[in-house]
Amino acid sequence: NTGRSTSNSDNMSGGGSLQFNRRLNDEGRNITIRLSGDFNRGNSESYSYNTTEYYVWDSLNVRNRFTYTPSNSYGYSAQAMYSEPLFDKAFLQLSYRFNYNWNENDRQTYAFDDMDEYGFMEKPDNYRVYMDSTLSKYASYTTFRHDAQISFRINREKFRLNTGIRLQPQQTRLEYTQKEHYSLTKNVFNWNPTFDFRYMFTEHTEMRFRVNGSSSQPSMTNLLPITDNSNPLYITQGNPNLKPSFSFNTQFNFHTFNVDKESSFMTNLSYRRTNNSISNRVEYNEVTGGSTTRPENIDGNWNTSGMIGGNFALPDRRFTFNLFTNLSYSNQVGFLYQNNETYKAVTKSLSPRQNIQASFRDENFELTLFGNASLNHSTNDVRNSVIDNWNFNFGAYGVVVFPWDIRLM
Repeated sequence: NTGRSTSNSDNMSGGGSLQFNRRLNDEGRNITIRLSGDFNRGNSESYSYNTTEYYVWDSLNVRNRFTYTPSNSYGYSAQAMYSEPLFDKAFLQLSYRFNYNWNENDRQTYAFDDMDEYGFMEKPDNYRVYMDSTLSKYASYTTFRHDAQISFRINREKFRLNTGIRLQPQQTRLEYTQKEHYSLTKNVFNWNPTFDFRYMFTEHTEMRFRVNGSSSQPSMTNLLPITDNSNPLYITQGNPNLKPSFSFNTQFNFHTFNVDKESSFMTNLSYRRTNNSISNRVEYNEVTGGSTTRPENIDGNWNTSGMIGGNFALPDRRFTFNLFTNLSYSNQVGFLYQNNETYKAVTKSLSPRQNIQASFRDENFELTLFGNASLNHSTNDVRNSVIDNWNFNFGAYGVVVFPWDIRLM
């Protein structure tokens, strides 16, 4: 498959915002109102010359196209926030925001037989008679989103707590035309719980624990029951049965720093899991070499990681050392095409990594030696394969200071 193309485009956009805040008392009660809006206008033109040669059939498919794509969008939002003091340094915060967005995209595609291989030609006056209805498409999106949030905050000398939940009901309307007309309205409900706790043991020692969840929706075009075969070697399909994905995240951090000894210690742990992930299911045509891709939901994706390390200096402060150890594990699930069948494949990866750095510094000289080593141990249950991939990296750098502050690096 070979192709050449030329294109040009222009775009204009703008926006603005306005905020009003009013303090209602000295204890922290206040109200905030925000208004914002934006717009975008643009268009692009492109010429393309593409050929696909099928050696099995001894045939040549030539596609000469002119594509004109105007696009327009605008949106606005209005938000109100209210903060109420409950007791000493504790606040209840309520927030509501309304968003409206409209987006229009019109891809007009025309087929010409007399375009040269470099894609240059004058667009004829009656070019619309060459419109290719199978490749041309029009889409307009109208989105109404409500965002309501309630949160509770405590700010004390030793600890801070921020917890709450965000609710996001949303309606999206899609008008889509590609050979046929589709009208789709989708109502979704996203929610996002949060928990964030920080504890300060001293000025330089802190612990933090965070938990949050979030949901995401598939794109509207992925939900349409249509097939795009504009490229015969890469055919895409929609899937109206896609479900929303939900991700759960948790993270723990601890760090401490000793100013007098110029030493520090830190560690962190994290875990993430996603239900109803969207993965592309790819099937191959062994005759043409082309593929057909369709998004589908899949479960089983999760990963976890941890790190521990720090740095310290010798008593004379000229020698410093850094040591960091990382370990991560992932369970990745996807679709694998093998022997004319599509399988649900699980790839498990274990990745340890070690970093070390040593430095010497005085008034006129600095030298640093560093190195790291990592291993990626992966297994796949469908192919029964095991891969061990080692990586090493090491080196040195230094600085010499001469008179008149001349430096050699």
